[in-house]
Amino acid sequence: MNIKRIIKDTCILFIITIVSGCLLGFVYNSTKDKIATKQEETKLLAYKQVMSKADDFKADYSKLIQQSPKLLTKDYVKMVLKSLML
Repeated sequence: MNIKRIIKDTCILFIITIVSGCLLGFVYNSTKDKIATKQEETKLLAYKQVMSKADDFKADYSKLIQQSPKLLTKDYVKMVLKSLML
């Protein structure tokens, strides 16, 4: 094969790759907010179907943080290890 032909084909493939990448990046940037919103709506709808009596579905980590010192006691570790041995 001719060296000029190889360079020409390489340049053509490079240009096609750059154009395709730019188009994919543009489409991703223009749709990522819509996709994230739709995913959040779908998740909340699923939560509402499972937990129909709940008013909101915000995570409340304050109880977990308050209980965390209790969870790290020796008794808790023994209980977890015992449950794993079963």
